[in-house]
Amino acid sequence: MNKLSKLNSKKQFLFVAFLISILFSSCRIKDGPIETFYKNGNKKVEGYILNNKQNGLWKYYNENGIITDEINYKNGIKFGVCRHYFEGKLNDQDYYNKDGKKNGLSYNYFAESGQLHAIGKYSNDLLDSIHIYYYDNGKTELIHQYNKGKKCGNWIYFNRNGDTLRIEKYSNDSLEWVKVIRSQ
Repeated sequence: MNKLSKLNSKKQFLFVAFLISILFSSCRIKDGPIETFYKNGNKKVEGYILNNKQNGLWKYYNENGIITDEINYKNGIKFGVCRHYFEGKLNDQDYYNKDGKKNGLSYNYFAESGQLHAIGKYSNDLLDSIHIYYYDNGKTELIHQYNKGKKCGNWIYFNRNGDTLRIEKYSNDSLEWVKVIRSQ
């Protein structure tokens, strides 16, 4: 390759790099509040941008203007309390650590009544500790536990009246035994 070709090649590279830098700098969203809307005029999203990343509470809505999610962000990563809604009613509530992983108590609710359906704990996005599920009548449906995402301990199943149906024993994600107490 001669000197002129090398020079032209270098100029082309610098020109392309210049165009790319202009493109990316023009894509930067200004810091501050942001809102987007559906074609029907209803709000779709509202939140705050800081350093071109989502920060603080962001709210998401469906086309009918009903809230679907409330998600907290820090530097573009889910952080803190996040809530998910079904038809405008609270359905799930989770906590996220600084790395954007579920960490802490997690709640699930029956959409129709708003009653607690399940409660459990996550550690670094893995199921951890005891989890309890409830029937819509408030009685316990299932108690089970995990250790770092693996099934462990006694899993106890109940019928809608609260009577114990069976117990399953797990260790390191493997079923060890089952004891049936009643059929229903």
